[in-house]
Amino acid sequence: MIDTELVVAFLNTVDFDEDTDVLDSDDAWLSWLSERGLPRPAGESASAVRRHRSKARVIRDDLRMVAMGDDCEVRRFPLAVAIDAR
Repeated sequence: MIDTELVVAFLNTVDFDEDTDVLDSDDAWLSWLSERGLPRPAGESASAVRRHRSKARVIRDDLRMVAMGDDCEVRRFPLAVAIDAR
């Protein structure tokens, strides 16, 4: 089951009216993940976090395009899945 509130929150990590983007900063992105109980990027190096942010930005921007009814390129990224007993 998809947590729609999480998806909407992810789509809204950019605010064009306020000119802010959570994905502009490693610290802001890591804080956003932590606040939602999401795992940190594998490898704690700054370059690993930058790669993670870059992939997240592409996914978010594509999802925003789909939500607005626009066409977008299908991209493939590795995905890690964890089973939670909640």
